[in-house]
Amino acid sequence: MHSVWTLTGGDAVTPADDLVAALESSDPDAALAALVGRDVDSEDWRTVHPRTGGPGPASVAELRRIRRELERANDGLTELRFHLASALYAGKPLGARRVVDPDTGAPLA
Repeated sequence: MHSVWTLTGGDAVTPADDLVAALESSDPDAALAALVGRDVDSEDWRTVHPRTGGPGPASVAELRRIRRELERANDGLTELRFHLASALYAGKPLGARRVVDPDTGAPLA
């Protein structure tokens, strides 16, 4: 699962003096890049889902739980696929070889 790490609150703010010093340095591009890429040790770091912007996992334990649930769901889908394939091949239950549109019930080719 991909998450975006965000920092909010006071730790996310860059002091104006640091920005001015970076802009007035001999290499402002490198100085600003260093400011943007700096490591900030803070309790305010949070993960955010990249598409929805909703909260992401808050701990490694939560990530492990999510991974277990995804693996269990994947295993269930794989098992279901084999059950459906067997049923279509054997024609059980009756009519399983006939494929119909789920919305209209009309037979499909």
